[in-house]
Amino acid sequence: MKYLILLTVSLIINLTFAQSKIASNALLELEQNLFDKSFSKKWKKTKQADWEKKCQEAKTQDELNVLFNEYSDLMAQSISFSMGNSDAKDELEFAEYLLKVEGTLSEDLTKNWNAEDRGKWKSNLTEYVDKIAAKKKEDDLMRKFHVVTGIVKSFEKNFPIIWEDSKKNAFKNILTGDVKVGVANTSIDLSGGEQEGIAEDEYGVRGFRVFFDAEGDAQMAKKIMSELEVIIEEKVGPGYKKTNEMDAAFENNNKFVYQFEGEKFSETAKKPTVLIGIKTKTPGVYIEIFEPVFGH
Repeated sequence: MKYLILLTVSLIINLTFAQSKIASNALLELEQNLFDKSFSKKWKKTKQADWEKKCQEAKTQDELNVLFNEYSDLMAQSISFSMGNSDAKDELEFAEYLLKVEGTLSEDLTKNWNAEDRGKWKSNLTEYVDKIAAKKKEDDLMRKFHVVTGIVKSFEKNFPIIWEDSKKNAFKNILTGDVKVGVANTSIDLSGGEQEGIAEDEYGVRGFRVFFDAEGDAQMAKKIMSELEVIIEEKVGPGYKKTNEMDAAFENNNKFVYQFEGEKFSETAKKPTVLIGIKTKTPGVYIEIFEPVFGH
């Protein structure tokens, strides 16, 4: 199944490449409009026809990278001018690279390139880059939306289980490892969760911990946290109050604690608590659910 998925993705990528031809057409036009007497005559006699045919028939970005690098290297050997080497992963990166190359070309190399045609070449590439970049951003936002949705749905389903097991049972129902040797495994599998497990502090109080990575996206981290807080506030029950504590490891030096507000400390200590905050070093949401200090 994994092989089939990879093959399908590969076919889709190659089909998209073959359909657009933006990259190969732009490279062909660039090559056909650059001229240097000592290089171009030799190029026409030895390589041009075969190279242009390969460029027209290229079906992958790797093939275009090889063709571009061959052309650039031969030019560098002949006239000591290099357009560098391309290692673009897709058409968007290659189009962006060609635009950078165009900005480095000397007047001598482009004297035969009609100004109007050159402007149109550049405009077409720029429009393509802007369009694909916008589409990629839109697709990435949609992907992140689905990631956040998956995290929220999984947390909504599993938080009540963790919460109930923390109250008087020391997480025994979900514990599958030994907390005495470090962070123990659990039977809970939260979508998008990392570093998941149960650990004991120096007082023997156990806490279920999990981290939701936000891919370096601060807005994504805030969205995850706000959605999870809605669930926490709904499930912890009456008598709980949200407070903040100073901690440099968290955004704005703040982590937030949902704690039962009893008239006496003994009442508070007999209830579990929840800690939540956005980590600063690796943007993402960290949560820890602690069993009661008393009665564990």
